[in-house]
Order: sequence, then C-alpha cells, then structure tokens
Amino acid sequence: MQLETFEPNAEEAYREALLTWATQITEVEKRTWSDLQETTEKGAEGMAALLVTRYTPYKIIHRAAKGTGIDYWLGHQDALLPFQDAARLEVSGILKGTRTQLKSRTLMKIKQTEQSDDTDLPVYVVVMEFGQPRATLQERV
Repeated sequence: MQLETFEPNAEEAYREALLTWATQITEVEKRTWSDLQETTEKGAEGMAALLVTRYTPYKIIHRAAKGTGIDYWLGHQDALLPFQDAARLEVSGILKGTRTQLKSRTLMKIKQTEQSDDTDLPVYVVVMEFGQPRATLQERV
C-alpha cells in the first residue's frame, strides 16, 4: 500500500491521504468479507489505526463505551504505562463516495465527538472512503 498525504491549508483544516494498493485482492479474500457494511467498518478501523500511528504521537489502546461519541481511546506510543488515556478517536467508513461526502462525514463525526469533551483530551477523526480510496485525518483540540 502506498500512502500519499496532502498537508492542510487555510481552506481545508484536515489532512487527506490518497491510498493505493500494490497487490490485487483475490476472489477468496473478497468472499471472506461479503458483508459490505462490516467490511467498510472494519477496513476503516484498520486504516485509522495505521494513520493514527503514523501521523500522531498516539496508538489505539482500547475500545470506548457506547454513548461517548468516540470509538477508541488513544495512548502515547512511547508510554511506559500502556493504558493511560491521552486522546480520543472516532472512525467512520464510506464504501464509495465523493470528496464532498468525505468532508461532510468528517464534519459530522467531529460534532459527534463533543459528547466526550468533558475529558479535555484532544480528539482525532478518521474517515476512510474506499472507492478512490482516500481518507481524512482531522484533529480537534
């Protein structure tokens, strides 16, 4: 997989990545994930783990409870105590969509994360779109 990133500019306050796969997916692999909704969700979670680890000082440490507005709690990559919540992560996937839909979903998910703002921790939102494929990584402090 190749990852191409675009730095945020004044008009777009998020990072966008264009992803390309170097290998072909086999028919057996496609049949393994025939539920497209679950495939999209799990694929987005995997890509979010990759993007967060690569572009932030954090890593995923555990799943968040429902009702918190986020999917995962993040910890520092170099932390001696591995289960110290240091940031939040919300993830969303789009099977096939436009750049406008990607931006819209990102903004919607940013708003959703406000449910856990009482933690005073930074929050990241990753939205993965598999048609292009491309992803956004947005930080909200």
